[in-house]
Amino acid sequence: MTDQKKKRVFSACLAGGVMLTFILLSVLVYQVVGIFLRKKQIEFLDAEITRLEQEIKDTENEIEAWGLDWIIEQRARELGLHYEKED
Repeated sequence: MTDQKKKRVFSACLAGGVMLTFILLSVLVYQVVGIFLRKKQIEFLDAEITRLEQEIKDTENEIEAWGLDWIIEQRARELGLHYEKED
């Protein structure tokens, strides 16, 4: 193998190695950015879930209070009570 041929093989291997390293680093950066974005999305969704669960609890409390008022009014009607009309 001549000296010139060795230099060509070495240059080709070096260029291939540099390209492979660049591609691997690009994929790594892409994956890290993807992971970061997914973590942000998960945090947002967790906050949204917490907010919606609180809204459900508040709505259940409102429904329960409405139900109790309705039961009281129903019982009052059964006893013959009614609201006085405002004039």
